[in-house]
Amino acid sequence: MSDNNGWPGEPGVPRNPEEPGYHWVLGCDGENTIVFWRGHGGDTHHENGDLKYLDHWRGFPMWMAQDWTYLGPCPTPAEEDARIATARKDAREEAARRILIYFNNNHIAQNAAAAIRALANGEGEGND
Repeated sequence: MSDNNGWPGEPGVPRNPEEPGYHWVLGCDGENTIVFWRGHGGDTHHENGDLKYLDHWRGFPMWMAQDWTYLGPCPTPAEEDARIATARKDAREEAARRILIYFNNNHIAQNAAAAIRALANGEGEGND
């Protein structure tokens, strides 16, 4: 993050500006607020060779957004669920890898690693 009210780049423009999504900002009233960035859905123009965003914040003009403090993206429940599922799968894969290393790749370790990998792939009981 930069020192320009937390905006990652140009004030009023979130990280990955081509992608629509919700973002947390600290508004001029001092309240944390969730606002929607339209991504490619807003109007843009070029000014002195730089891309300028005009109406990308739903319901708010860009001049107002430039005075907000950017706090970060606000993922949807589906995006957060996908992130958690990926993290769990990665953790199970790492656990299987470490079991094989620790137990010197013997047949018991191979069975344990296979069971952990099956859970990571949504097979068997206890899958999340």
